[in-house]
Amino acid sequence: MKKRLLSLTLATVMAVSLLAGCGGVGTAGGTTSQPSGGGQSSSHPAPSGGGELRLVFSEDIDTLNPHMERSSTDSEIILSVGGVLYRIAPSTNSAYEIVPEYAEGAPEMVDQEGLVWRIKVRDDAKYADGSPMTAGDFVYSLKMYYDPLLLNSPGTTLDEYGVYITNATPYMIQHAEGTEVAWEDVGVKLVDGNAFELTLDKPVNASQLELAFASCVMVPVREELYEAGMNSDRNETNYGSSWDKFASSGPFMVTGWTRDSEISMERNPNYPLQDGITLDRIVYKIVPESGTRLQLFESGQLDTVSLSEADLERYGEDPRILEVPSSAATCIGLNPINTKNPILQNQKFRQALFFGTNRKEAAKLGNSMPVDYYITDNYILDINTGLAFRDSEEGKSYVDSDNYSYDPEKAKELFRQALEETGAASASLEILYQDSSESRKKICEYLQSSWQELFGRDRLTVTLQAVPSQQLSERYRSHKDDPSAFESGVIASTYNDLDPASALMEWNMNATRKKIPYYDEEFTALYDQAVALPLEEVEARAGLIAQAEAKMLADAPFIPVTQSVSSVLIADRVTMPFTTYNSVLRYAWPWAQVNQ
Repeated sequence: MKKRLLSLTLATVMAVSLLAGCGGVGTAGGTTSQPSGGGQSSSHPAPSGGGELRLVFSEDIDTLNPHMERSSTDSEIILSVGGVLYRIAPSTNSAYEIVPEYAEGAPEMVDQEGLVWRIKVRDDAKYADGSPMTAGDFVYSLKMYYDPLLLNSPGTTLDEYGVYITNATPYMIQHAEGTEVAWEDVGVKLVDGNAFELTLDKPVNASQLELAFASCVMVPVREELYEAGMNSDRNETNYGSSWDKFASSGPFMVTGWTRDSEISMERNPNYPLQDGITLDRIVYKIVPESGTRLQLFESGQLDTVSLSEADLERYGEDPRILEVPSSAATCIGLNPINTKNPILQNQKFRQALFFGTNRKEAAKLGNSMPVDYYITDNYILDINTGLAFRDSEEGKSYVDSDNYSYDPEKAKELFRQALEETGAASASLEILYQDSSESRKKICEYLQSSWQELFGRDRLTVTLQAVPSQQLSERYRSHKDDPSAFESGVIASTYNDLDPASALMEWNMNATRKKIPYYDEEFTALYDQAVALPLEEVEARAGLIAQAEAKMLADAPFIPVTQSVSSVLIADRVTMPFTTYNSVLRYAWPWAQVNQ
């Protein structure tokens, strides 16, 4: 595998033009308002370009409804054709900037504690068809997002950013809880001046709000279309089920969607940040078969294609290859509250598995990198410089960059002590994995063999069980009702790449949707302190995040193993905004340029 560059240097002047007219745009927490006016936000001409970008998915998206987004493919399309209050965008003099898109400027703190915030919507905001967009659209969208009958799947997204709107969650789950909460009691209010106010249960800073309102689920929905698609029970809407049942407002507007065939979009003439968008049109083809995708790329009908391991052998060191690391560390999650297999409660047993994992060998099983940490190098610590948390002194201080914590002698001694402390002559472990993932099956089979060989097959028995993905998630989370619902299993979760603390969110004691039952007061206190600090306090946050992750790794509720890396071919005619894959903006297709 080629060595992946970590530089985030901008490759083209189009990113310069993107922010040229932003009137002093700053970074998270320091954004300033866009000048009012028409589509172009400055006197600078848009970069030359045009043309059509031809992309591909292996399977169709589920929906254009931002409230029902379920996958990265859904969000990629929705964020291309849907507007947000704040947009994470390429920057001229740093790695990223968060710029006001349909917000007029930065969120305004109304009180002194950071519990009440006001967001003003641009007075010239329009949907792609020219219809006005107002603060009322965002309030209605939030109301539908939390609607107790619709039960939208990403209904906890704002919580993941630390934005807890007063009474929002009780309103959303009231039927399940048997309570009654009125929308009027939820902390979302339309106010004069084309603005809305949020009242929160926990204080936040401006940067947290900007990140939250840059997310896919915050794309505004058009009320008349949303209501027209509602069924009689008001528990389902067909909004976004086809391209003509969706209101575009992003850099592009959807112009066609034939399911399992093609999605097309054209440049939105009413998009407020016109500078930097050079493409005329983007077309996504839906092609399930990998061989067909590669043939279409080689014939010039596609501008990008993912490569299989077999394809990599053929293309070798092709300079057109872009390496794409997953944001998630693939881990073996352990159940430390299991009562039927109590050795899992023993910290030394869990540590024995941690130090007994040869991650370099595991990484050879597929296109992946060894990791002995949970927060991968995709997570950005400093938005101004693009510094990854893993590249900070704090992030490097407790990991083993040479052997990735593989220490077989230490592991065997810990295993011996664990058996002695529990009075057991031997131990057993069942590992669950997704039945649809060949790569995870290979990792589990390798761990089964290597752990049994290291600790002795007469002293450790490892069994494997393949489980459908949805059932696996349900089984993990059922530990609340059944502490022995599982023993261990593969986990790999992604969070907010612009905040490394978010990768720890699921493991604090107050998290509502835990896969692994890790409950530790010291870890939670460190996490709470980290997320209470603004993103701009880089060093202080880094220290707390590092302490929290180090504590968690020492407790070993899961065993990090690898970080998967896929390889993608990009056609020579396409110029990307970044020289390497951007973990936050991904491919940043809306800002790409086609050289005709």
